[in-house]
Amino acid sequence: EWAYVTAAWNRAGYTPGDRMVTFRGLEFKNSKKGVYWQNNPVYNTLEMSPFHLSPETLPAYVSMIKKVKPKFIHGYHSAISFLAKYLEDAGISIPGIKAVFTISESVYPDQRAIIERVFHTRVFSFYGMSEKVIMAPECEKDTCYHAFPQYGITEILDKNGNPCRNGEMGELVVTDLDNYAFPFIRYKIDDLGTLSDRNCPCGRKLPLL
Repeated sequence: EWAYVTAAWNRAGYTPGDRMVTFRGLEFKNSKKGVYWQNNPVYNTLEMSPFHLSPETLPAYVSMIKKVKPKFIHGYHSAISFLAKYLEDAGISIPGIKAVFTISESVYPDQRAIIERVFHTRVFSFYGMSEKVIMAPECEKDTCYHAFPQYGITEILDKNGNPCRNGEMGELVVTDLDNYAFPFIRYKIDDLGTLSDRNCPCGRKLPLL
């Protein structure tokens, strides 16, 4: 899993060990004490709670982010765009961010725009799920999702279970390739998507969603 994640992030210049701030759904044991972050030394990340962001707590968040000087930000689109709006309204800049990696939520154009405007860098989203059956990150040249075929087999099927033509929307059905304990075979995930037959400018010959 980590190999695929780092392969995706490497497209934005990430190297394992680079300092990162994250906004993800983790347990924050000291949140009742007003501490909404914790260090993860294994990945050199400062994990920040997305659940306690508010106009009252944001100054403390910003102070910590400036203190650790991250190269990358990772987490929920909604949390990072909320932070970006606060920074923009307050006229605060956080320099040195090489890329923002967003997860778990659909990327809306206004969210992408304010994040990229405030941090002066690119948003890289990726499509995946906890069941580990598909991972499809964006690349440095495009915002289509590039599915790793070694990670899982991705099908787009119509309502009768037949393969959709390229460009035709259908249901994603996926089969994982690295879960030997409990494999998911032709797993329906209730998400819709389309496959593209065009070639991405990045040159990678991966299925495009």
